[in-house]
Amino acid sequence: MRLAILASGTSTVRRGQVSCRPARRRGFDYWAAFNRGHFYYNSTYYRDENQPIHPEGFEPTYQTDLAIDFLRRNRERPFYLYLSWGPPHTPRDPPPEYAKLYDPRQFHLAPNVPADYAAEARKGMAGYYGLCSSLDHCLGRLLKILDELMLTEDTLLVFTSDHGDMLGAHGLEFKDKPYEESARIPLLMRYPRMLRASSENGLLISNVDLMPTFLSLCGARIPAGVQGRNLMDQIFRGKGESPESVFCYGQLETASEWRMVVRGLDKLVVNNAMEITHLYNLGIDRHEQDNLAGSIPHKRTRDELKAHLAGWMRRIGYTMDPSGLRKR
Repeated sequence: MRLAILASGTSTVRRGQVSCRPARRRGFDYWAAFNRGHFYYNSTYYRDENQPIHPEGFEPTYQTDLAIDFLRRNRERPFYLYLSWGPPHTPRDPPPEYAKLYDPRQFHLAPNVPADYAAEARKGMAGYYGLCSSLDHCLGRLLKILDELMLTEDTLLVFTSDHGDMLGAHGLEFKDKPYEESARIPLLMRYPRMLRASSENGLLISNVDLMPTFLSLCGARIPAGVQGRNLMDQIFRGKGESPESVFCYGQLETASEWRMVVRGLDKLVVNNAMEITHLYNLGIDRHEQDNLAGSIPHKRTRDELKAHLAGWMRRIGYTMDPSGLRKR
């Protein structure tokens, strides 16, 4: 079995941490790392030798070239390939052939984008979608090479991201917000041996669930103490009990820290003092415009979800001291 994970909006190595020493390689045999700077043209890369490499042009194109080279050289044996594209992260500066692909005036904005932010939101979306289209092209190249090398049937291909983007929703930009535009991310899988094409399911999955799930699928041992859940049966066999909820948090150890639980269609957000700040029913309010946090008729839902969130925190060892600081 082969496993290829594609992640957009993710950086490979943080600025200042580039090194060819084994400790920096995170166990990878094949290693190409760059200085994260949110600039995606004419980047600086490092490989096994501690010498900079300066490829020209759009960084995801170069990264995809590296991935294709890796696939050609490892076609005869099992592999794990992790390809991390930076875009559509800011700056929203697509390659020339995609820069004018989308007319900002043609975007239909969601109702949670304030009227006075509409022009800015449309401009941002044009750049964002241009970058997405450029990544679509890179993904198409990878799918084509898997077909050419006859690896398609035996490769689990996963496309996901580390975060979304507000893109003007609620008058906000960027990431690390508890709203759906930021917290909800894509998760697409292709594995012809076990997944039916174009099938969908409503499982509540967190990115921490991916590691134990894929280890189980590969027949490998799942390390003790992982926070994620093994959802191999639910995803690939359509069996087992569906996850009841997902839990996530952001802006850690700041005054703006938030924690969130989604159970079914209900979503609760609390601050670093465990005070409820947001409550939504995503089934009838998918744009999160009707905050029910102070609604008396929804007190029971609030209490249940807050208790459920506290249960998540206990299970994963996420605790707070009386000052509101997170215990390590």
